[in-house]
Amino acid sequence: MDSAKLITEDLIRFQDSLPKSGDAELLLLKSHLLIEGILTTWISNHCEDSKALDNARLSFYQRVHLAKALRPGDGDWLWDSLLKLNSARNCLAHRLSKDQLEKKIDSFVTEFKSCHPIPEPEFDGMRAQGFTDLHTCCFVLFAVLSGLTHCHVADEGSANAEQGEDTKPDNVPS
Repeated sequence: MDSAKLITEDLIRFQDSLPKSGDAELLLLKSHLLIEGILTTWISNHCEDSKALDNARLSFYQRVHLAKALRPGDGDWLWDSLLKLNSARNCLAHRLSKDQLEKKIDSFVTEFKSCHPIPEPEFDGMRAQGFTDLHTCCFVLFAVLSGLTHCHVADEGSANAEQGEDTKPDNVPS
């Protein structure tokens, strides 16, 4: 399957999995879970023996740092944004204060918007469609990771095809 189709399927799955109610807490939890899944796939695609990670029980924080170590050239904004997202999710999971959570979410969104080249009119357009800035930031993070995940697989596949090798990695579904 080509990378564009895989990315499109990921983005549809992401959108379909998120709450339609605008519940920021549920949005944060589900976004974090989906982003963790695509991050795990990305890491697996960069390992020679991804099965060795199966019992590692890596936290989200550890996965981010492992991914950064595997491919530091993808930009600090990506890793920093993922860590801020994780901090907000941890605040939700371990504290009851809504004020603390709102501050963590605002910090994530502010950091993301200051580091990522999405023009403010794009956020305005998403808001007009009923999406919050949190939703937009999580969607973009997921989309970037999906692109990195599937373009890496496509790049390896075309390189392997040129060498006459099987083009489908073991850990990518048909």
